[in-house]
Amino acid sequence: MGSIVLIMILAADPAPPPPPPPSPDSPDFDAAPPPPPPPGTCEPPCRRGYECVNGVCVAPPGPVPDVPPPPIPPPPGTVPPPPPPPPPRIIGKQVEEGDPPSVFAMHLNLADAAMFGLTGAIDFLIVPPLAMGVFIEARAMNLGPLSYMDFWPLGPQRRYGFSNNFSQSFDVGMGMTLGVEKFWSEKPGLRGFFAMAAVEVLTRRATLTSPADTGWEPGHVVEWLVAPHARGGYRFRGHNFLFGLGLRVGVGVLATSTFYNANTGFGVPWGASRRVYFDGGVIIDVGFFLK
Repeated sequence: MGSIVLIMILAADPAPPPPPPPSPDSPDFDAAPPPPPPPGTCEPPCRRGYECVNGVCVAPPGPVPDVPPPPIPPPPGTVPPPPPPPPPRIIGKQVEEGDPPSVFAMHLNLADAAMFGLTGAIDFLIVPPLAMGVFIEARAMNLGPLSYMDFWPLGPQRRYGFSNNFSQSFDVGMGMTLGVEKFWSEKPGLRGFFAMAAVEVLTRRATLTSPADTGWEPGHVVEWLVAPHARGGYRFRGHNFLFGLGLRVGVGVLATSTFYNANTGFGVPWGASRRVYFDGGVIIDVGFFLK
């Protein structure tokens, strides 16, 4: 019975409180501090998204961006080179190319085939910045119907003698022309509006029949003519094809005229009249560009 009472008395007493933490005034304040955390751990723990590395909270490594190095500036006093030209634009399956230079052309004047002989020419560009060139032209007079007729003062053909009483029959003739040309266009080369200055040299041969009362025996006359002239018009280019329209205006002069006897071949100067004629015509050029 007594044991039970003792147990009840012990159970009724509350547990003593824990001792207070040491203060600077307490005698055991100089006690040793608590042990540090183990090496490599972080106290307090790292927040979310950070890692503990050797006791330090660091952000996890991420992908390194591919950043090109900055351009090196040119030395003082120098000018950087210009950027390269852009590549040609591709439209569908076709490549858009720049305008061709148009530096070499060949063409025929079809209008001359209806007048004093078909002409063909070759053009060369010699001063690209000024769009200036030279041309060489050849004339086949037998391919022109007017070469066989007398339309003076238009053209080199005419009757002969002081009274124009000698009949003539055109045999053969040819001509060569040398000239310079200047073009005006936004596109390069031998195209656009043009102005030309040239000199043509013609030679022709005709058979003469003199009246009975003149005493002249049958024969033929050989002539040389010089025709300085100017040209103007416009020339088109489509792909590699050439098409031009214009006019030719000038004056032709008979330089020499020699009569050759048909039997002896003896030649004498021939005093032909109509020594000056009007040299003109229409230009209808058709051809192509080689460049």
